[in-house]
Amino acid sequence: MRAEHKDPSRATPVPRAFSRNTLLAQALTAVAVVLLACLLSWHPLEDLDIWFHQRAGSEFLATGPLPAQNHYSFTEPAHPWLNHEWLFQVLAHAAGPRTPPTEAGVAGWNVLRLALALAIALVLLGGDGAWQRLRGNGSVLAASWNGPWLLWSLALLWPRFLLRPELVSYIALVLLVRFVEALRADLAPGTSKPVRFRDTIDPRTRAGHITWLTLVWAQCHGFSAAAPLVVAVGLLSPAPEGAWRLPDGRALRSIGLVFAASLVALMATPNGWQGLAFPLRALGQFGTGSELRRTVAELAPLLGSPDVLGLTIVIFKASLVAGALLALAGWRRIGLLRIVLWIATAAATFASQRALGPYAIAFALLGLRAARPGRAAFARHASAIAAAGAAVTVVVVVAWGMTVANDRFYLAEGVTRRFGSGLATAQYPVGCAGHLAGKNGARVFANLGASGLLLGTTRCELFIDGRTEAYSPALWREYLDIKGAGEHALSLLDARRVGAVCLAAPGGAFAALADDLLASHRWSLTAAEGAGLLFERETLLPGPEAAPRQEAAKRSVLIDAARRQQAAAAEPHLTDARATDALVAAATLYRMAGDEDGRRACLTAATGRSPHHALARHNLGNLLLAEGRFEPALAEFRAAAAANRRLSGPRLNAGVCLMRLQQPAEAARWFRGATRVAPRSVEAWANLAVARNAAGDRTGALSAIDRALALSPGNARLSGLRDTLRRGGPAQ
Repeated sequence: MRAEHKDPSRATPVPRAFSRNTLLAQALTAVAVVLLACLLSWHPLEDLDIWFHQRAGSEFLATGPLPAQNHYSFTEPAHPWLNHEWLFQVLAHAAGPRTPPTEAGVAGWNVLRLALALAIALVLLGGDGAWQRLRGNGSVLAASWNGPWLLWSLALLWPRFLLRPELVSYIALVLLVRFVEALRADLAPGTSKPVRFRDTIDPRTRAGHITWLTLVWAQCHGFSAAAPLVVAVGLLSPAPEGAWRLPDGRALRSIGLVFAASLVALMATPNGWQGLAFPLRALGQFGTGSELRRTVAELAPLLGSPDVLGLTIVIFKASLVAGALLALAGWRRIGLLRIVLWIATAAATFASQRALGPYAIAFALLGLRAARPGRAAFARHASAIAAAGAAVTVVVVVAWGMTVANDRFYLAEGVTRRFGSGLATAQYPVGCAGHLAGKNGARVFANLGASGLLLGTTRCELFIDGRTEAYSPALWREYLDIKGAGEHALSLLDARRVGAVCLAAPGGAFAALADDLLASHRWSLTAAEGAGLLFERETLLPGPEAAPRQEAAKRSVLIDAARRQQAAAAEPHLTDARATDALVAAATLYRMAGDEDGRRACLTAATGRSPHHALARHNLGNLLLAEGRFEPALAEFRAAAAANRRLSGPRLNAGVCLMRLQQPAEAARWFRGATRVAPRSVEAWANLAVARNAAGDRTGALSAIDRALALSPGNARLSGLRDTLRRGGPAQ
């Protein structure tokens, strides 16, 4: 079957051509959408996995397909794992640095991410009748509708503008949906000949487009496993705007052939037939592995993601309403495939924040088919309609673009992303990695923030390197036990004969473990920087002075690193937000060294440099609270909560300050706010119970403590508090 030039998604031409002003407005809308996509994707490198992709790409070029086991780890070297992203990894290797990572060295990766984001914007803009409208035909209403709708989609997609293979999947998904819809229209009764085998391998035919796209996609990302499902749903359902009836026998035979071709294309990878099921097995691990959800933030459900994406979550909720209305009102015009895709990705996003990207693409595809074909009534007002759509698009892009360029948007959303190029400030422990560069085969425990960098820049053997599907649930549980700190964590490191521990972001989730390693005489501090710490195993020499000397050496390393970090924050090329990031990291180092004066100086400078930096305000509030200065601490917590409305910590600590200031009713209001942001926070519910009881609301206090016990059953402290409340005694 030869390629045909008709486009079933093309809207009915209006009775007369668009005016020049209408075409100009459409072009301006397209330029604005592309510009915003570029702005949102232009940020310093923050991707944790890119170092693994670079190493895997270089080894693929050197030796061919990687082994089907996890050979980068000393904990589970025989655990099954298949590399299904080799083509993207080769691309990452080609664009990546050839020297240790520096600001300038990662320019190729920054440009690659920008290019992929630009391609996503262009492929969305370039279908569903866009080219026809730019040539003077098509739907006038769509001309004004598509710009704002695509901006809405970008408001959902921007968190996933990470340099990962999923960016390729977004492009492939858009193209596949449109190819499948076009082929389904070709298979309508009486319109064309059936698909033959040679059509499935001919790149000039509709069926060939599907086969070759699936083939390329399968080399880049495991999400390509969804391709046969998209083909099946799209070809078995009626074509958009077509008659809603089942395909006839001729069409069913053609559909079966195309479906089989997509399966074969999916298996045509270095992994062969094993690669067909591996992405599905990995997906199943996400569904059952609670350890993964508690370890990897992006695997948490979107609505339950702590501390981040406040406005994005609001936009997501609004998109669910808008999408449902469109699907109900325009199901025939939109087509079953796009509706099913939107519903499936929405459900996946409720389960995992990672699915927000595919959902944004499905939402864009849903809306791009929603505008009705052009009518004479619209054609008479074509210029005004198109100008209105262009005006809305341009105003939003200008306002949002100005915000993104000064980092206010990213600060409010609580993400580490900043505008600009290079490396994210205090994100990667490059210095620590340098100390390990020559220690081939050394056993290293690294948290997820450091593991990818070590994998890409050293030849150490890692405990876990960040690939979720390359390790068993049992090992993820052990990882969480080590993260929990304490003597048990140190004994697990001993049992695994770990020789070094590298912790990125030492003031974050691994702060307790970092403090334990600093206090332990079994570990020395080899290197420290704002982005991380490197500990190595040490055996103290006999003598009473050995332990004090080790403690003094650790403190000296921390103080020197903090001073270097302070100096780095003064670099003129840093924006206010990135300089504040550096100062907050320096304050963390001073805290670990026990230098409260240095910590206070850094945090005071940080909040002065960037008043809307929620983490800086929160940390300064913590310092003031520890000093018993409740009024100024309360002011800092309020400022942090206002800067990022998804943060629960400042709300919780503001309530603590208010309790100390003898304002229990107001404290209860702040504790209640903390529970709304973090409904699974036991501490927030327990504090709410105490505050309500102090304010005279005994019923509300009992309700709150019951919620806390539901989250932490068997907690003796909470049970005692509940008994006290039931007796009417004062709760503490």
